[in-house]
Amino acid sequence: MCDCIQHSIAEMKLYLPWVHDNYQLADSEKWVEWAKANWQYGVQYDFVIEDKAEARFLGGVGLLDVNRIASSAFLGYWIDSRYTGQGIAYQAAKLAIEFATKELQLKQLIIYMSTDNKASQHIAKKLGAVYLKTVNDYETVNGKALACEFYRLDLTENLKDGLAIFMK
Repeated sequence: MCDCIQHSIAEMKLYLPWVHDNYQLADSEKWVEWAKANWQYGVQYDFVIEDKAEARFLGGVGLLDVNRIASSAFLGYWIDSRYTGQGIAYQAAKLAIEFATKELQLKQLIIYMSTDNKASQHIAKKLGAVYLKTVNDYETVNGKALACEFYRLDLTENLKDGLAIFMK
């Protein structure tokens, strides 16, 4: 994980508030412990994206801020810049959506990203998420205020269609 992030700092620090120029192994270790606790408490579910044949870490995908009352969560994903553009984040997101639907029985996912992050916008649209709105100055990442686009993925429609989203 640390190696992927260190290799991709230039790209990732533009969009992710937890990535910084001095990212070290201790940052990854701290995050793993935090992710384990969040999973245990049922508030966030993070998954490793890996190439099993090569035993290579490629990135992460997660269901963030799980809200059982609203039956919703945020969907987030990131890929080591050496492996972007290969459909990996899209495939991982589909698996996270399946988990959200089958295991957590969520009804909707919200995906948001910087208005500059065209790759993430493309993935959201390909997943079938519908654009909701753009919010200026939504998030501050490494000292820069970002305008973010929000998308909604209705998981109840996916259930009605026999999880057809996974066949696209």
